[in-house]
Amino acid sequence: HVNYTWDNRISFSHLFLLGWDSTREINAYPPGAGPLAIYKSDEFYNALNYAYTGFSNLSNAIGPYSYDNEDNNITDPLFCLYNYKQGIINGFNESYEFNAEINKTCINFTKNADQDFDSKSFIKNAGFNISFAALVRAKLMFSIKTINFRAAGPITPPDCYRFDVEIIFDNEDHDGQMSLILDAEPYKLACKGDTAYVTDNKIDQVLRSILNILVIIICAASFLLCSRAIYRGD
Repeated sequence: HVNYTWDNRISFSHLFLLGWDSTREINAYPPGAGPLAIYKSDEFYNALNYAYTGFSNLSNAIGPYSYDNEDNNITDPLFCLYNYKQGIINGFNESYEFNAEINKTCINFTKNADQDFDSKSFIKNAGFNISFAALVRAKLMFSIKTINFRAAGPITPPDCYRFDVEIIFDNEDHDGQMSLILDAEPYKLACKGDTAYVTDNKIDQVLRSILNILVIIICAASFLLCSRAIYRGD
């Protein structure tokens, strides 16, 4: 389960994170590459466009991924901004305006079928004005469903999962480096596959019968030993 979750997170990183490469998949010291980050405003919007494009073309992925609805149509990702209520920096004269209260605002990313998605225009048209001086973090969130056949065996069915994916733009340090992080939280779902695969499996029935017989024998032996001890104690 742990390896499966990690492997899917790596796959999601390749599909949705702009600039991700295989050197970041290995935990080594010293690390083979620096932190994945963006440094320019255009890179911020390009990263959003890349993630949305990857999500909208989910059928192009090798993994057996589906959207989080019954008809497998694309669901609109949720984009959230976390901003200081007021954050204005005038470095040229060492002045600022600051209010540490954080406001959260969210919109759903949608696009017309005949147009490429442009996050910068979409956010602007939605009435959002991103100030990177006030921006603490941003998140793009969506869910993906998949089925793990590898877990299946002679007596066990495949496992079904939903991954809640978050692409996090971390700007808390305000040091000119906005970290780009992907998190994928797995949730195991009840599969709707061929239930006869499990219930009619002969090996499964034999093993269950053996287990039941062993339990009965152990319980009977325990009962006899306890009865014997009580009898001798009297």
